[in-house]
Amino acid sequence: MRGLSSGHYARCLDDEGRPVPDWAWLNLLARGEDAEIRSIATSGIRRRAPRDSAWRQAVVFLAQEVLSEAARGGRTVAELQRSTLVPLELALIGQASPDQGPARVVGAALTALAEHPTNWSS
Repeated sequence: MRGLSSGHYARCLDDEGRPVPDWAWLNLLARGEDAEIRSIATSGIRRRAPRDSAWRQAVVFLAQEVLSEAARGGRTVAELQRSTLVPLELALIGQASPDQGPARVVGAALTALAEHPTNWSS
């Protein structure tokens, strides 16, 4: 799956005009580079077409939350990705009904970030 490991799977599907599964929107945050997540948090996701605007807004919001949680817990984005976002992405891939919409994915991500241990040692 092109773009999966780099966090660009949703973009690849979107650029091809194919449907984007819920977990693929989280893929950008779970596997994207720190600088890209920071750019999304401040500038949004730049796209030619307004397709999936609710998802784009959700990803921007979650990018901001990831950066906030990293700063609050004294962790790097990469640490949050490994400990929280990648496991959540994999859980979403494995769900029987994978397409639940942006509100549910945002809720699941916020819960996972809130449960992230901020005081564990590296």
